[in-house]
Amino acid sequence: MEIIEERIIVETLIRVAVLLIMLISAFEDMRSRKIDIIYPLACALISVIWSFYSIIYLKEGIFTMALSLLPGAIMLALSCVLKTGLGIGDGLMVIAAGPVFGSELAFAGITMAFVFSAIGSIFLLISGKASLKSKMAFLPYLTAGMGVISFAFI
Repeated sequence: MEIIEERIIVETLIRVAVLLIMLISAFEDMRSRKIDIIYPLACALISVIWSFYSIIYLKEGIFTMALSLLPGAIMLALSCVLKTGLGIGDGLMVIAAGPVFGSELAFAGITMAFVFSAIGSIFLLISGKASLKSKMAFLPYLTAGMGVISFAFI
C-alpha cells in the first residue's frame, strides 16, 4: 500500500511541475505567439527523470514510455505538414510532457484542449473580439486540457 501512495504523491508532484512549466509558457504564447525552447527542454528533463523512475522503481515498460511520445509526435507532424494554427511549440510541449502524462491522458488532454479552444473561439466570435481569420495561442488550451484530464483521473 505504501508504494501506491508514494507513486501517487510523486506522480502528482511531477505533473504539477510540468503543468506549471506549461502554464508559464502558455502566458508567453499568448503574449508573443512563440515559446522559448527552454520550456519544452525543462519538461523533457522532468520527463526523463520520471521515465527512469517509472522504469526502475515502478517496473513500467520501455515500450509504454516510448508510446507516450506518440501524441506529441502526431501534433508535431501535423504542425509541420499542415502549416495551420498548431505550432511546432505545441507539439514539442506535448512530446516533452508525454511520459509524465502517458499516451492515454495526453490524447485525452489534447482532445479536451480542442474542446476548450472551440468554446473559447465561439465566445470570441460572438463577443466580436475575433474574426474567422484571427489567430490565437493554443498552448493555454492545451495546458488547461492537460490539467483537467490529469487531475480528473488521479
